[in-house]
Amino acid sequence: MTLSPAAAGGDTADATPQSGIVWIYHFQPDGTAAIVPNAAVERALADRVAWTWVHLSLADVRCRAWIAQHAPLSELACEILLGPDEHLRLDVLGHEIVGVVPDLHQDIAQATDALVRLRFVMTERMLISARRTPAHSVEINRRAIESGKRFPSAVSLLDAVIDQFADAIGHMAERLGGELDSIEDYVMHDELSDQRLRIGRVRLQAVRVHRQLAQLRGMFHRIEPRMAAEHGAVAQAMRALAQKLDAIDHEVGSLSGGEQQPFQTDGVVKQTAVGADLEEIKGRTAVHEPEVVEASI
Repeated sequence: MTLSPAAAGGDTADATPQSGIVWIYHFQPDGTAAIVPNAAVERALADRVAWTWVHLSLADVRCRAWIAQHAPLSELACEILLGPDEHLRLDVLGHEIVGVVPDLHQDIAQATDALVRLRFVMTERMLISARRTPAHSVEINRRAIESGKRFPSAVSLLDAVIDQFADAIGHMAERLGGELDSIEDYVMHDELSDQRLRIGRVRLQAVRVHRQLAQLRGMFHRIEPRMAAEHGAVAQAMRALAQKLDAIDHEVGSLSGGEQQPFQTDGVVKQTAVGADLEEIKGRTAVHEPEVVEASI
């Protein structure tokens, strides 16, 4: 398979100057994929047998022009792709399924803990995804495609992307849990130094991730019954993902803490004051997560 320059660089590559398109994959009914030159995007999207994935960089203003002038989407779908709203959402607009979902930021070599937004519009024959900064789950699935993984439908790829995000959060929860255990071990042995701030930062990250997971799984649970009648495959994928997110969110929620329990050593109660530190860190960072938008049909 011959790669375009952007696809060869993955989701950390710059989009092409002409369109803001990072890559285009054309999938045959058996799920095999081939890279399509950006100049052939309209022909690929017009194919009524195969289906096409177009991935866009919203950081490129020319991408916005391509969406507005050439993307075969409804006006409202274009607005969701281009809009500044960071709220999580999932909507059905006639034959289009549109959404804004969370992902982790993809650095050059690996994922970071920073949460970003992935926007998408999906139909039976098309998936158009867009991001402002590189997205980890998108990049992992691009690599899977390059390794020969097959995606016979747009929903199978979208399912894989969100499933990858859930896996990444699961790994993050394990890492945060290990770090939390290590910090609390220091606290138990009077080696406080900066451990109170460290434990606060760990719990703050867990709080942020927990909030995103809770919103995402709640959105899936709410819309899945309403989507089952006309979009059975999508509803089935949502049901499975929601169950997986439930389990991961339970683990992440346990890390976010709440009222901190005092540590007991040699009969002396030692308060770590983690709750106060967490509030102090929250005040410093001043990060406010947006709420979820109710899905509508």
